[in-house]
Amino acid sequence: MQLVIANYKIMDLLKDQIIKMELVTMSTIILIILVVSP
Repeated sequence: MQLVIANYKIMDLLKDQIIKMELVTMSTIILIILVVSP
């Protein structure tokens, strides 16, 4: 049971990290588009 709980916690952390990375990439892409477009 302890291992299962630990796995769930790790999965949640990974999900949070993935969401943060996606937000960063999206914001950088939007910034690049704004800068490049006249």
